[in-house]
Amino acid sequence: MGIGKTVAVWVALCLSVVSVRADEKSKALLSALATEMAAYKSYEIEFTSSMEGEFGDLDGTVIVSGERYYMSTPGMEIFFDGESIWTYTHDIKQVVRERPRGGTNLLDNPVRFFKLYDEDFDHVYRGRTTWKGKSVDVVELTPRQSGEDYSSMLLRLDASTHRPLSLSYRVAGNSSPLEITVRKLTPNVPVSDARFTFDRRAHKEVEVVDFR
Repeated sequence: MGIGKTVAVWVALCLSVVSVRADEKSKALLSALATEMAAYKSYEIEFTSSMEGEFGDLDGTVIVSGERYYMSTPGMEIFFDGESIWTYTHDIKQVVRERPRGGTNLLDNPVRFFKLYDEDFDHVYRGRTTWKGKSVDVVELTPRQSGEDYSSMLLRLDASTHRPLSLSYRVAGNSSPLEITVRKLTPNVPVSDARFTFDRRAHKEVEVVDFR
């Protein structure tokens, strides 16, 4: 074997070792995050979403308890009671009832997202960097399911607490990513069953569209 081929083989071996180590690092970070989130009886995430060229900063809130969640964004509320998703759009006074969604996007399925199942994502550690003045570990996740509306996502984790600080989605058909910044994560917030249920009696003027 010539020296050129020897060097090429050595470089390839080194890169493969680095890749394995990177995958082990990403798996350790994601497993730790999933374990921490699963230990909470409930949690609330205050977030801001934006997409350059599409829309500016929009603040929202997600509350998760077990398999249920509630999401609030400007002009819209989403309730998931464990059986049906109710999407209430304020300005048109309409609520759409649907079956649960199977996606892995945080905004589509916050309950499933933080479980971070191996069958949902391929993942790799992209290193440590600085983001908005904070030291962060970056993990790239690629959805394994077909039909997702994004090709990959960068998850930035606080290097000291390992909690999520932001998610950056590469969305099909858009040159700019969908950016979600986690402003605050509060574990074990007090919640009641009513939080996850759309109260039809209190909204008699609202049209109900049932797509189940």
